[in-house]
Amino acid sequence: MAGEGHMSKISSTLRENKKSLLDRKRLFKNKQNYTGNNNNLKFVKVPEEELEKIKEKIRIKAKKDKKRLNLIMVFTTLLIVALFYYLF
Repeated sequence: MAGEGHMSKISSTLRENKKSLLDRKRLFKNKQNYTGNNNNLKFVKVPEEELEKIKEKIRIKAKKDKKRLNLIMVFTTLLIVALFYYLF
């Protein structure tokens, strides 16, 4: 009969989807394995003055990176405009 291959494909897809849904439910029954409740991290205590210095270094580096990115974007844009100007 016509269409049997199509119907068998639909039923096999439905079976696979149901199986994967059951597998996913089994994975999350025991959530302790996935939540990361293991808090063995120890952070270094830093004085406030040193913390401010670190923050200032990060801010200066971010400004420098931002300027560099803007400069690259300007040069790239100029290069593309010049390329289009000479091509067309």
